[in-house]
Amino acid sequence: LSAADLQNMLQGMSADNIKTIEIINNPSAKYDAEGNAGIINITLKKNNIQGVNGSLNAGYRYNEMQNYNTGLQLNHKKGNWNSFINADLSQRGRIRDAGFYREITQNNGVTTIFDQTGKEYVNRVIPSLRIGTDYDINDRQSIGMMFNVYGQDVYHDFNIDTDLKQGANEFIINSDNQIDYRFLNTQGNLHYVHKLDTNGTKITTDLNYVKLFNNGGSSFTNSYFQEGNDQAYAVEKLENENPFAYDIYSAQVDFEGKLFDLIKVESGLKASHVVSDNELNFYELQDNQRELDPNRTNHFIYTEQIFAGYTSMAGKLGEKLSYKVGLRAEQTFSEGESLTLNTINERNYFNLFPSFFMQHNVSEGYQVNYNYSRRIDRPNYSNLNPFVMYLDPYTWAQGNPYLKPQLTHSMSVTQTILGQYNLVLNYGLTSDFIAEVPTQNPEDGTTVFIQENIDDQVNYSATAVIPFQPFKWWSVNGNLSVFHQEFTTFLNGNQVENNATSAFARAGNTFMLPNDFKLELNADYRSNTVWGLYAIGEQWGVDFAIKKSFLDKKLDASLNITDIFRTRRFEGSSNFNGNINEISQYFGQQSVGFSLRYRFSKGEEFQVRQRNTNLEELNRAGG
Repeated sequence: LSAADLQNMLQGMSADNIKTIEIINNPSAKYDAEGNAGIINITLKKNNIQGVNGSLNAGYRYNEMQNYNTGLQLNHKKGNWNSFINADLSQRGRIRDAGFYREITQNNGVTTIFDQTGKEYVNRVIPSLRIGTDYDINDRQSIGMMFNVYGQDVYHDFNIDTDLKQGANEFIINSDNQIDYRFLNTQGNLHYVHKLDTNGTKITTDLNYVKLFNNGGSSFTNSYFQEGNDQAYAVEKLENENPFAYDIYSAQVDFEGKLFDLIKVESGLKASHVVSDNELNFYELQDNQRELDPNRTNHFIYTEQIFAGYTSMAGKLGEKLSYKVGLRAEQTFSEGESLTLNTINERNYFNLFPSFFMQHNVSEGYQVNYNYSRRIDRPNYSNLNPFVMYLDPYTWAQGNPYLKPQLTHSMSVTQTILGQYNLVLNYGLTSDFIAEVPTQNPEDGTTVFIQENIDDQVNYSATAVIPFQPFKWWSVNGNLSVFHQEFTTFLNGNQVENNATSAFARAGNTFMLPNDFKLELNADYRSNTVWGLYAIGEQWGVDFAIKKSFLDKKLDASLNITDIFRTRRFEGSSNFNGNINEISQYFGQQSVGFSLRYRFSKGEEFQVRQRNTNLEELNRAGG
């Protein structure tokens, strides 16, 4: 999932559901080639105790808005049947304090200046339900089904005040933007495992279907004022309706076995089919009558099929060397059709994705890992839609049907000392890097934000992970990274380079206090860096949490404060050909929260039942 989608999913799920979280920096050929930042593999718990067990949880958080979450988890095992139901309900509020500054020099030498301040309130009510059952047919075969549904009832209110200066003229625009929509994501999975022998040879089959609905729209009211006059001389009212739906089908077969009892072999096939139907109807309101605006209205249908196959082999080269080598092939067929513009854009491409891993156990206390992989990032479906998304009278975002996928070569060397100290060296080269490019028009002073393929991104980094324990009751997990990024693109026929060497440091402190109190104090810092065409300012923050268990550790209570000093503010700027674009935003990270979790489980013994539901297609759909 994308970062935002992963956050929404985890916020609607109790931590008791999670068994392990595995970070895979350079995934093997078994995994989809999508994503150059690696994979987060979240393994959920499966009950292995006859009878019923589960947990209840509730929490509250305040960050200028009211946030709550509550949930119930139940597991039931009887004979060969193992079933579960997880129900959660949460309300997530977010604020944003924003500032935008732009200077655009027109061809006649007149400079237009936009000085904007904005306040956004976002409120999400998120119900979710996950149910499933597994049946062990015999010792070697099992079948299971899972159904997951979660929705969002979302309301945005974004008010922007613009101080606009054009030469000697100055006036104020107040833009009140309201977005209201309802989103529903339904997912179904059918899972079958057949163990062919007792040596680990097995065939796994997964069938997935996802249906995403979104129904809602926006309203925009722009009031124009002369400087020093409180009475608006003009009011513009706009509305849009933006229903969309996604159908995602996926089938996957995986085989695991051994060759000569020495080499582990993994092979598999996957096919996926996606249909995206996105419609945007834009209206101008005159005397309370809606009139369709054809220039900002669009109906876009996108279809895509991906056929993939992979094989990998793993084994040992002597006592100290182990390896895993793999190759994944993916063929993509896609078609984007704008019914409004009567245009069709087809793209078919084939890619090979090799991967290589080797571990050298130099000694008992020193290991070295070598990794290489080639990855792909396909554009999100919404970014391929050429429709215009209105922000204010002088600013809008626009999709790009000609976006190409970005491809990344990633290499790393990891040194591990005494099983806990790590030094990681990384190198990444991305071609056709996808970034947001602000295109400013000096003729009318407008700015259009378009996703574009800029030329290249190069990234070098060195990361040290240093845990240590000053005292028995105090442990520290230290993390220090130094990284260098380079971005190259062409704007108006000129080559533009953007690069910086930056540092990131984090210290996580855990204190075990008397009476079973556990306290955490975390601090992080990132220096100035770059991203795409933007220079990004430094950022730091401090978080605090305290936890205590009661009733023989069946009841956990915790209190947490995030971003204590309200310092995690995003600052970004770009300046090309005298046109300036600056952004300053704070997303309301500062908050105070309290949570309770009560377990009525009969035990803590769990075993894992893996399902291949990691659909990169779902990420690109925004679900």
